[in-house]
Amino acid sequence: MSDGFLVPGSADGMGAFNVGGKVVLVRNHENSPSPSKYGPYGGDMSLFNRINKTRVFDYGFGKTPGLGGTTTLIFNEEKQIVENQFLSLTGTYRNCAGGLTPWNSWITCEEDTTPKGTEAETNHGYNFEISAANKKLIRPVPLKRWAGSTMKQYALILLQALSIRRKIVEIASSTVLYQKRKANFTKADCYKPCPLRIVKVLIPGIGLSL
Repeated sequence: MSDGFLVPGSADGMGAFNVGGKVVLVRNHENSPSPSKYGPYGGDMSLFNRINKTRVFDYGFGKTPGLGGTTTLIFNEEKQIVENQFLSLTGTYRNCAGGLTPWNSWITCEEDTTPKGTEAETNHGYNFEISAANKKLIRPVPLKRWAGSTMKQYALILLQALSIRRKIVEIASSTVLYQKRKANFTKADCYKPCPLRIVKVLIPGIGLSL
């Protein structure tokens, strides 16, 4: 990529944006600390010593860093070329899906609940925000926990027009919907802890009903 790292494997959920007439794609990579061949540092981890430690969410004590995260790609439609491609979040575990925000950012979700221990330097099961206007690797700051604890974060939907925040997460084999009604939902609300009402979600076939 433009930053010298490799394009990680296991691409998953992603968000597309129009920024200054360019297509910006923020792309999840659902990787765990191993196998390393799917990460941005190469199978032999030879590129890992080039990363700024303060920009890695879980450095893994220098041995088992999180290899999930996001990459950002900037595409010029007029010239039909990729102008820039770089790591925008690194050090996380299993970034599955996520969601777009009304203020032009992508929230990526860790579908993993690995606790802090001998291999992980921190707990996992968080959401992270990447601005579409961002042009470098961000300092990873997890959003405040909306449900009181870490969990398998699967996807996120912000419905600004309805003034409802909806978050679909996967916990073990069950799926639940967390919702918080609030007028004029803003970016700042994503970083504040708040009580959420848990609503059971039934999925008959493909449909979804509450």
